[in-house]
Order: sequence, then structure tokens, then C-alpha cells
Amino acid sequence: MSCCWAALLGRSASPEDKPKRLEVLVHQLSGELLCQLYVDTETTVELLKHRIQSLTDIPQTRQHLLCGGAAPLAEGAKVAAVADERVELQLIQSFKPVVADLLPPKDGYVLRKAINDRDVDFCLGLLTLENLPGLNEKDTSDWTVLHHAAWCGLKEVCHGILERSDFTEANAHDISGLTVRPTSSLRERSRVWMSSRWDS
Repeated sequence: MSCCWAALLGRSASPEDKPKRLEVLVHQLSGELLCQLYVDTETTVELLKHRIQSLTDIPQTRQHLLCGGAAPLAEGAKVAAVADERVELQLIQSFKPVVADLLPPKDGYVLRKAINDRDVDFCLGLLTLENLPGLNEKDTSDWTVLHHAAWCGLKEVCHGILERSDFTEANAHDISGLTVRPTSSLRERSRVWMSSRWDS
């Protein structure tokens, strides 16, 4: 037996009870429409970036959303603060386009060397390759490429490594029991710190 509890209780949902939805149009700097989506008024910029990532494959960590040429919107800000019914935003990616003719390396040490050389652009290029030798290898101290990138303070490279579905060593411990853990200071200081998980 199907019934509507609201009808039984003499109530009906009014339009005011439903959360208000906003239309969001996200454009590239060229003006070309990148995606269109609808969100609740309580949606934060951080959640909006996650939705954009699912529609466009642009990692949310590399998205900067602007409204009307102002500074990028803060992650914790609500989208509804920008406009009442329709929001038009521009999206800027925070890294240079990857060179299309980059050949996959045969040596698994290439990414680790690029990290230690602090060559961020080359690292990000390597991380876009479908097959990347040495991605999950550890050195003599049981450090992964993520440990090395964190030690060198390469925030974008850390994010790029963690975004790869074939990277399986995100929680790997080195010989001292240290693992890489992003902290709240990651956004503020663009750093990733080494921390022990023995106490957790």
C-alpha cells in the first residue's frame, strides 16, 4: 500500500520548503562554456569544484574560480553569495599545459630525479602519462615518490601523484615508520609534512 505521509498528516510540501537551486555556468578564459550545473544555495566553492572535476576531469586542486574578474573565490565561501539565481564563473587552471610529445620513460628513476631536481613542470608532465615506470617503487629508505615530493615541498606534484588511480602507496611507511600526511597547513603554506602514524 502506497501512501503519502504528508497527505495523511494534512500537510503538503510547499515550494518554499524545497531548497533553492542556482544555475552555475563555468567558462574558460576564452569565454567558451566549460560546463553547466545546478547546485543548492548552501553549496560551497570547494564542493562546486568537486562537481566540476566530475564533469570535466580538471582536478579540483588545480581549479581557481573567478567571478567578474575579482580574486579567486575562497574554498569555504558559499556560491549563493555571488548571485541569487544564476552564477557565471571563469575557471583558471594553476599549471601549464603538458607538452604533448613527452615520451614515456623506460627508467623508473626518472620521476624521482625530476622531483629531487624540483622540476615541477616536468613532474606534472610525467604524471599525465598513462604508463609511468617506478610510480610505486620505493628507495633504500622505503621512500616512495610521494615521500620525496613531500620532502621537497612540491604541493602540485603531491596532488598529481595522489590523483593517479594506479598509485597504490599513499599510506606507505618508510623504514622509520613515517608516512606522508597532508595537514591543515597544506593550503596555507603549500607544504606537505612527514608525520608518524605510530600514535594513531
